[in-house]
Amino acid sequence: FKKMTDEERKQAKLKGEADFKIVEDSFLSKAKLGITTFYKNVPQRYKRKWLNAHLGKSSAKKAIAAQCSMCVGYADVQNEVAMCSAFTCPLHAYRPYKG
Repeated sequence: FKKMTDEERKQAKLKGEADFKIVEDSFLSKAKLGITTFYKNVPQRYKRKWLNAHLGKSSAKKAIAAQCSMCVGYADVQNEVAMCSAFTCPLHAYRPYKG
């Protein structure tokens, strides 16, 4: 296992961002208007999580976390999801941050 230098880490981050931009642009060019409109309103820090979950490129656990984040409106996600009272939600038992 080789330890990365700061420069290698920076380059890897830039490559990851560029790769994500390609996936994002491809998604937005093919998606229906309602989904693209919704996606544009997802806060920047959640866009990658939401898109990967939507495209089936994340684990079930991460997809559930993305759904829960969306459900609480991306505000104070950890506390809101932990205190979720939507007991009829089929994902309630699987939600993250429940302690």
